[in-house]
This record gives sequence, structure tokens and C-alpha cells, in this order.
Amino acid sequence: MAEQTLRLPATVAIGDTHVTLKRWGQSAVIVAAILGREETDGQSVIWLDRVIHIGCRETFSDDWEAEGAVVTRLVRGVAATGVAPAS
Repeated sequence: MAEQTLRLPATVAIGDTHVTLKRWGQSAVIVAAILGREETDGQSVIWLDRVIHIGCRETFSDDWEAEGAVVTRLVRGVAATGVAPAS
């Protein structure tokens, strides 16, 4: 049976102009500038100036999901959780 490694999600802190990312077990903090923000239909999207996630998609603390090839697109809300907004 293959052994599966469980890791805690990275902690993301979002400021006015920058996002910081701290991975559990690492002392380095990753900093990225915010290029833009969008709030639509219960979904928050933030575009960053660099890739801060590992692989093609990564989930961070507070239900933020990160994806992108050249820049990181942070998404939280309907698309990230798959839950439709309450009526």
C-alpha cells in the first residue's frame, strides 16, 4: 500500500497591495504583489504578479484556491468550494 503524506495547507494573508504565504514547516515567507481584484456572485478573485502555488492547483487556508501558469489566480467562494450561494 502506498504511503500518503498529508500536509497542512499554507497560510495566506491578504493585504491591500501584497499577499504573503507561509508554508507549514518552512521558515521562508513568499510575498507577491496584487495585480487586481474582482468580487462577483459570491466569489472573490485576486490576481498576483507571480506563481506562488505548487503544481497546477493548490488550496490554501481560509478556502483560497490558487491556479495559473504565469501568475497566480486566487479564488474563494462559489467556484472554489463548489457550493451554490444561498437564496
